[in-house]
Amino acid sequence: MSFEEVRRRRLEALVASCIKKFRTKKPEGYKEWSWRKKPYCGCDIFPGVLTQGNRNVCQFCAVTSAGQMELNAKFAKWSKSTCRLRFQWESLLTRFFELNGFIPESDHGEEERKMMELKYIVQDESIYDWDDASAWCFENLGVLADGDKAVVQYPLMSASNMYRRFSTTTDDKIKEIMENSRLVSKDNTDVNVGIDGYKYFEDLTLQEIWDYVENGRAVVAGVLAGKNFDYLKPDEIYAWIPKTKVENGVRKWFDKPVAHAIVLMGNGNAGPLMQHEQYHPFLNSYGEEYAGGGVGSLFAKALYGGFTLLEVNDKLKHVKTTMCDLNDDFPRPKLYEDGPPSATSSSPPGIHAVTARPAPHVGSRSLQRLGRSTAEYDSAVPLYRPPPLRNRLPCPDGEKCA
Repeated sequence: MSFEEVRRRRLEALVASCIKKFRTKKPEGYKEWSWRKKPYCGCDIFPGVLTQGNRNVCQFCAVTSAGQMELNAKFAKWSKSTCRLRFQWESLLTRFFELNGFIPESDHGEEERKMMELKYIVQDESIYDWDDASAWCFENLGVLADGDKAVVQYPLMSASNMYRRFSTTTDDKIKEIMENSRLVSKDNTDVNVGIDGYKYFEDLTLQEIWDYVENGRAVVAGVLAGKNFDYLKPDEIYAWIPKTKVENGVRKWFDKPVAHAIVLMGNGNAGPLMQHEQYHPFLNSYGEEYAGGGVGSLFAKALYGGFTLLEVNDKLKHVKTTMCDLNDDFPRPKLYEDGPPSATSSSPPGIHAVTARPAPHVGSRSLQRLGRSTAEYDSAVPLYRPPPLRNRLPCPDGEKCA
């Protein structure tokens, strides 16, 4: 099945469902849970909320947040404690610029970086697919991570073991710990860490999405976001519905959407009044003022197709590779493929206008969701409910965690 067909069928299923509003108030009988509050192996794995501001960088924020959550989950299994190592999403954006020719050590590094953002983000002139390129950069070029000195140098040591060891902080003791740690950073408190791989799926079944989230995986997904998305409240579930209206004799979208990247953070059931429609709490990148502390809810049938899972192994990957170290034979991210006209060129609009894979350099991706000033959001208080529905394993693979 083609990429466009996958998206078309998903939208048709949405139209045929009982979901009729852009923002549906959570009905009586709904149940949900999310990793925003639920512990994993007894630990908090929520990656925190990023703020992209008025910049077209949602993909890089989402991939960074997903990588952070995957690391947090692994750390919880390794050490039974909360990870305090934090990825810097701006660093991932810099790696993307390096992929496109940016040299950070140049005399005009900061000025050149601003030009890169104008060219490859605002004007969208990169030849690479952002979904693939963002994860590829994370894997092969790494992302800067920071924390306090002990946590950065010894991130895989349990908190109790770390505190016990550091209670007698001598040079010999620190040297001993550093030599036995899995990741060593002797020079400063920033380390460059990479993921171990990633998988991209053009489509996942609703059951597959549910199961990945259920087992602590951070699923990077896409949503068609109209204006209603910006003002989503914590007690509402979002879905972009393909409705049109006529203005001055021209048929237009009622709430014209743009593509936006998010991370699925939980599972929900809308209850009998909504025919038990599946939905997912998701992490956005609009700051904590958005919806419920930065986390909103989205109907599963409104997911826009294209899912990315990042892989983190049991040993952190310290990346020292730069683009200069990669020869021409080293596999690069996938390029944009020629495709049907973009959504911006369809008049009057039809389903095809939002299911077509974007053609290269037509500006469709430059319409990705921009962040908004936090002052524009209604105040929001998080709403949490106890875990519902299917039986949940305490840890992946049936492993019992303390």
